[in-house]
Amino acid sequence: MGTPPKTAKPQTRIVLASPSTNAGAMERLFLIEAYTPAYVGTYDASQNLIAMRLMRQTIENRLKSPGQYMARGATTEIEIIELGNQFAGFGTYPTLDPGMTLRLRDILTIANNPKHPMHAAFAQFVNDAITAATESTTPSVAKYPNVTAWRTKNSGSPGPSFHMLITLSGNTFYSTIPVPPMLHRDAKHSSRQTH
Repeated sequence: MGTPPKTAKPQTRIVLASPSTNAGAMERLFLIEAYTPAYVGTYDASQNLIAMRLMRQTIENRLKSPGQYMARGATTEIEIIELGNQFAGFGTYPTLDPGMTLRLRDILTIANNPKHPMHAAFAQFVNDAITAATESTTPSVAKYPNVTAWRTKNSGSPGPSFHMLITLSGNTFYSTIPVPPMLHRDAKHSSRQTH
């Protein structure tokens, strides 16, 4: 008897977390905001993961002071994403506009289609978004623990109180410039000795 033919191992389907969860909201945001592998010649998987981690760090940092970022009262990552329309198209989350919904569907379709020539790249792209959204803490590889904003590359600063950090995966990331503490009106006399 001959050797029985090898059967292909079924591929595990890549799925996003429920849109009603913090992870699900972040996964969808990262996939929409970052360059996809379709940007041939521009897309860099390793830089893209760093960019997604910076997006995660931005959300976590805004959660520490939500009122400063038009999300007063937010207590979860999903609320940071949906309040104040801070992230284009996510102001009515979990409802997304048809174009964004179609883009997400196409990304997942390619990621789950082994016959597609860009399957491996898109599978990694989606898995990286899942990683960035579900890590217990953002790794130091994100490099900028003080990041608080990002905008599409070449679209300008979010405002005068932001300092540019780095541009990755089609987005420029910023930190908030600390507000200097107000001097007490008697501070100039603080060095005066008491007699």
